Amino acid sequence: KGNFIMWEPVLLIQDNNHFKILIDHDEMELFDHEKSSLLHEKIEKIGYKIIDVQYLLESISAPPWSIEVLVSIIKN
Repeated sequence: KGNFIMWEPVLLIQDNNHFKILIDHDEMELFDHEKSSLLHEKIEKIGYKIIDVQYLLESISAPPWSIEVLVSIIKN
């Protein structure tokens, strides 16, 4: 409770319902499409699930989001 994400997350990486990494827009901008695809492949290869939070929330301009809100959206 009270853990707020004060940036616009792009990827939420999840393993057995535990959050592992949040990657924000600024971090993703460091990758071009090819590097981003390779990153996704590596992440999935080691068994993590990638969730695109932007599409789940259907808005990129609504931070802050609480962890509870993200969990609720993912479960639903």
